[in-house]
Amino acid sequence: MAEETQRKLNEALRKAAADGLVTVVIACLQEGAEIDSVNDKKRTALMSAAYVGHLKVVEVLLEAGADKTLRDSVDETAEDDARKKGHKDIETLLREYVRVAKTPDEIIFQRPLGDRVLEEIFNFAALERISLVRKHKHGPVEAIAYTSFENVNDQSLLRKAFEEHVLRGGKTDEALVFPNRLAKNQLKREG
Repeated sequence: MAEETQRKLNEALRKAAADGLVTVVIACLQEGAEIDSVNDKKRTALMSAAYVGHLKVVEVLLEAGADKTLRDSVDETAEDDARKKGHKDIETLLREYVRVAKTPDEIIFQRPLGDRVLEEIFNFAALERISLVRKHKHGPVEAIAYTSFENVNDQSLLRKAFEEHVLRGGKTDEALVFPNRLAKNQLKREG
């Protein structure tokens, strides 16, 4: 694709996102617009949609792979834009968005951790959580930790990952994921 054509397509994507035109956003992406292309202020289509309050456009961009951790020229993310403008539903979506893995046995969450990104991979085949700290979404891994499911402290996050696993067709038995919880419930029933 010629450089000028690519530039115009990227501009069209950012404008459509700012205007809330879902079908145009989808068409631009299908034509080859670069989802994380930036304008002169380093703002992406996702940032524009979040700032204006176009929830459906934000959803489409996230599902298409937009990087929610990118920062503009004043060091703000799309989540910062949503927060600043009072778009609570978009702010929550951006904070809690789950990046979809290619298999139901691997559920991935990413969220900000200071100036880094915490990526938590719940591996239902191995029954473990892998926590990665990255400089940005696709940056090099700076720290890594493995935790078996039985030692995961945040059971609500594990529950959310398990529900996503089942929703995507995963077959791991709930008793394997939450052995202590089910055993306690069974003791209560028997006692």
